[in-house]
Amino acid sequence: MRADTVRVLRWLVILLVLLGCPPASAVELGSVRDTAAALAGIRHPYSDVDLPYDVPESARPLLTQLKHQLRDLILGTLNASPNRSPDPGRLTAGVLSELGREGVPVGEENLPKSQQYGGILDIEVARPNSDPGLLAAKTRLQVPCSGGDTSLYIFERDDVGWKLVIAEESDGYAEVKGAQDQFDYAISPRDPSGDWYVVAVHIPGWCTSCWGGLHYRVLRPGPTPEAPRVLMDKEDGVYRCGEPAYRLALEPTGFRIDYMAGEWMDLDLFTAIQPDRYVVSGDHVARVAPVAYTAQEFLNAWLQMNWNDARTWSNAARASSLESWHRRLRPSLDKGYLRSSKFEFVQPCDSPPTKWQIGLTADSFDPKSPHLFFTVDLKEGAFNLESIDELRPAGCPGETPPSKTLIWERLGKLGHRP
Repeated sequence: MRADTVRVLRWLVILLVLLGCPPASAVELGSVRDTAAALAGIRHPYSDVDLPYDVPESARPLLTQLKHQLRDLILGTLNASPNRSPDPGRLTAGVLSELGREGVPVGEENLPKSQQYGGILDIEVARPNSDPGLLAAKTRLQVPCSGGDTSLYIFERDDVGWKLVIAEESDGYAEVKGAQDQFDYAISPRDPSGDWYVVAVHIPGWCTSCWGGLHYRVLRPGPTPEAPRVLMDKEDGVYRCGEPAYRLALEPTGFRIDYMAGEWMDLDLFTAIQPDRYVVSGDHVARVAPVAYTAQEFLNAWLQMNWNDARTWSNAARASSLESWHRRLRPSLDKGYLRSSKFEFVQPCDSPPTKWQIGLTADSFDPKSPHLFFTVDLKEGAFNLESIDELRPAGCPGETPPSKTLIWERLGKLGHRP
């Protein structure tokens, strides 16, 4: 092909991209192949005692570049379809077919055994809530110490064609914890105004330990795909080796995330399933009950909330006392104050139980208060902390031992369906 013809075609492609309607050929598949090949050649010089926490500097821009090339290939394929509402499965197959024709491997089984960075593990296009005007695409790239770095792209159709409206990706990170591992998302149905939001959840990659962070954001389209409106941005501790580590589900008025809590005071009880449930109204996101499935798990969660949240689940008549205790106890969690504490008993005070006394033996970090007694009640499906005392209140005899770990299978027996 003559050089002047090539220049004309390249300028035509650039013009089409700027107009927001790139054809399938808008992304030169040779460039995707070149980027993938460059990443395949990068090795991390680690040994058995030097795990690949750091991402090589040369890999960082290439990972971002490959993400954007795949994003643009998906969008180009989408806008090249003669169908205004194309089938997601056929779109996925079309993108994979294009990559296959150019010799770009997809899928772990097809990648070189020596590859560490940037192998294309998966590409998937889906239609959320059967909405003909929305499509979501996920790409997952290989990064050590993770199941892959997932990026989410949400496309919306207007009168001209499909356009990218939200890009949820992590770029330029220096350590593997920047990778969006164990990724999931849910897109709400449109409200009466035609608006929608997306909940995006991931667990950062890491090379050691089953304890990690659960990171989730609630987003609406913003001024650019890379700058969505952030309605919520939250992190919690999670036991990331759980099967599964968390479950995300939409509800009629919002969403919920149930996860294996990674912060637990009494290590003999290990971990428990923590529910985070929210109502979304406009741009306001509010947490609602339940915040725990059992009384002892409620206490564990209450101590780790900030006070503004904990106040919601506290006896208003004793708010001053509870705030003082909360301020005293919560910062000490990181110092080990309650990490080696023991739940001595979780005693129901009535039947069926709506009130409990919980006895806790603190460790030597607080010799002034080695024993604490927490009174928890249940009203209209919500746990509340009634009081914290250094002497056990009368009227609730007995010392029923605490229950062991609450795992997924037990939720059904308790009447919960996360």
